[in-house]
Amino acid sequence: MEGTNGIQMAQAGQMAQAGQVGQIGQAGQAVQAAHEQPQEGAQQQRETVASDLTALLMGDRALQSQFDKRITKALETARIKWEQEKSMSAEELAQLHVQEREEALTQREQALLGRELRATALQRLGELGLPAALVESLSLVDEERLASSLDKVEKAFRASVDEAVKARMKGAAPKAHGGGMASLARMRAAAGLKA
Repeated sequence: MEGTNGIQMAQAGQMAQAGQVGQIGQAGQAVQAAHEQPQEGAQQQRETVASDLTALLMGDRALQSQFDKRITKALETARIKWEQEKSMSAEELAQLHVQEREEALTQREQALLGRELRATALQRLGELGLPAALVESLSLVDEERLASSLDKVEKAFRASVDEAVKARMKGAAPKAHGGGMASLARMRAAAGLKA
């Protein structure tokens, strides 16, 4: 199966490099087929995507050129990997596949941890009555750094709010009307009430 994928990818690259505009969609389809197992229904979807891609590429030379470059680069990378794998022993190849799976698993675990820490941070910000936008200011590497950065952000935010409140509260004190009881008596007299 490895050899078939390499051949399909090489054929797609040759079509892309040859500039065969009408076959660019087929090149994209061949690359896609090299990475996926063909299935019923999925095959029909790939054909629709390929025809849409062909129409799009035929209308724009710059886009076609960029697509060709990306296909060529992907094919070259796949060809190099395929040649390396071809020269390896079965044991080395198995080791390589195990290593690749471990790396993929590590990346997924890191992504999951990042999502969990972000959710925890958003929850804690809500509990503290802080804006959710502050999550971008937090360290989402691990629980310890999250707690530390959350404390620092909370203190800074509260201090900033306190300063803003104090600045708004500054101003002239209300003017006192002189005389207290005398001014009250004048108001009553003006209103026609008994003093």
